[in-house]
Amino acid sequence: LDCLAAEGLLNPERQEALRESYVFLRTVESRLRLAYDVIRDDLPSEKDELEKLALRLGYLSSGNCPASETFLEELTACTQKVRKTFLAALAEESGPDRVTDGEH
Repeated sequence: LDCLAAEGLLNPERQEALRESYVFLRTVESRLRLAYDVIRDDLPSEKDELEKLALRLGYLSSGNCPASETFLEELTACTQKVRKTFLAALAEESGPDRVTDGEH
């Protein structure tokens, strides 16, 4: 990211957005590795295991909202931010008509 920014291919806001997302996703990956003692890049499908992961990541249950729900919301927001940032950077580089997000 630093090299891309140094070459003018990423502005500082996009660089920071991608850096924050990278740190978040790597933290999730490391908690998965610690919990299952294997390299794993998929989320547990069982609700109780997903809840344990969310708790390991520091999310808390609140009222009727389980920690896993809050975690999944943040994960979705993070991956959407990465996609939007990536597509915007590509569109700038190749021209606005060349890269789309599947929408016309």
